[in-house]
Formats: sequence, C-alpha cells, structure tokens
Amino acid sequence: MSARYQYIADVVGALAHEARVEIVELLATRGMPVKEIMVKMNLAASTTSRHLSIMKRAGIVTCCRDKQRVIYSVALPCVLTFVAGVRERLEHLCGGLNSAAK
Repeated sequence: MSARYQYIADVVGALAHEARVEIVELLATRGMPVKEIMVKMNLAASTTSRHLSIMKRAGIVTCCRDKQRVIYSVALPCVLTFVAGVRERLEHLCGGLNSAAK
C-alpha cells in the first residue's frame, strides 16, 4: 500500500468514533481549550485527551499553549467537508441524524 493511501486510512480511522466527529464539529468555527471541550462533551479529562491525541497523531487537529491552557483547532479543514458531506447524505437517505440513531 502506498503512503498516500495509508495516510488517508489513518485520517478516516481517527474519525471512527462518534465523540471524535463531534469534537471536530465543535472545533469547526474556532479553537477551543481542552477544558471547554470536556464540558461541552461531558467527557472525563482522560477520555477527552485520548480522543484529541488520536486526532492529533492523524493530523486532524493541532494544539498550542496559551499560558496555562492548551487550545485545539482543526488542522485539516477537508475533514469538516467530509463530515458535512456524510451528514448531508445521511439526511437525504434517512431524514436526518436523529432518524438514523433510532
């Protein structure tokens, strides 16, 4: 397998958890401190850290320090396009995410 296909598989694989998709959508409009992501997602610190680490390793998100806070943001904007496309297709097929979850 070529490195190009492996990279694509790594990115798609890193999105293979609903919490990670939701985190990416949270970060769509702005960078966000880890603590704020934890609160909005109602996740433990260790769980949030694990999800962010997986996405950072895949190149989906990046982080920087702002004094005592670590701010995460989307580093691979095409992931947002991908998620939006999947959402649009799901809405077309199933009438939306809420219908598909039932």
